[in-house]
Amino acid sequence: MVLFALEGLRSRDLWQTSKPPKRLLKVSGTRIRLIDSSEYKVLSYITLSHCWGAGEQGKTPLTTSRDTYRHRCQDIPWTELPRTFQDAITLTRLIGCEFIWIDSLCIVQDDDDDWKEQSYQMADIYSHGYLNLAATAATDSSYGCFFARRHPSEPNGSTNIERSLSPRTLHFCASELVWECRASVFCECGGYNGAIPAVKQRFSNVLHQGCSQQAALDFWLSTVQSYSNLRLTKATDWPFALAGIASRLQNTIGGLYFAGIWATDLPRALAWELAASNTL
Repeated sequence: MVLFALEGLRSRDLWQTSKPPKRLLKVSGTRIRLIDSSEYKVLSYITLSHCWGAGEQGKTPLTTSRDTYRHRCQDIPWTELPRTFQDAITLTRLIGCEFIWIDSLCIVQDDDDDWKEQSYQMADIYSHGYLNLAATAATDSSYGCFFARRHPSEPNGSTNIERSLSPRTLHFCASELVWECRASVFCECGGYNGAIPAVKQRFSNVLHQGCSQQAALDFWLSTVQSYSNLRLTKATDWPFALAGIASRLQNTIGGLYFAGIWATDLPRALAWELAASNTL
């Protein structure tokens, strides 16, 4: 299945964009390094969805900081990369793509301004990418892509949101690969009949085909609920990521937006309830 999927991707012209993320990892050739995408007029890139977790022996994934930024732009040793990153880069090369976006390396983690700017653009980063590689159920970046995973209907971390944003997602599951795009879903076991998941269909309709204000507000409410249920590495992450999606809905919904709430839907947006599994 992996060879079939990769061959299918290689047979297409890579989807190029003139609006890539601010930084990408260039993985062609023998070196892996961080680059400024403004050096290129158009390019194709792949994204990685992964759960940060704590990593092996309590270690977090390899990151870029202000202190390490210059070194990341020169060379990132293969041995320093966690297994999930290594697998994703290997697959990127097999597909024939030069660039991959990995959040922990492409965002300067201790630069608040950079982090906020890039988080705000998250919706564009995933929707403009050619393909999203989803380490769907790994608990951290040390497990790799080829790992016993849960079904895509049970996402870990933010992968459910990211799969909705991405035009194509290749899931690495327990005993099979699952291919998901805006047209269909296919898996090796035959458990899917080709129907598009409801969440992806709704997202596509709202952002790409247009819809009524009420439909956009309903979609927004379900998106906020999904984010509220995620166990993110930083609890402060979600407002910035949501802001990027909100910017895509501004023309349809209209009015003022603040911290996850649209003025046109204020009474409903302020309603809340405590989940049974949570405590105050």
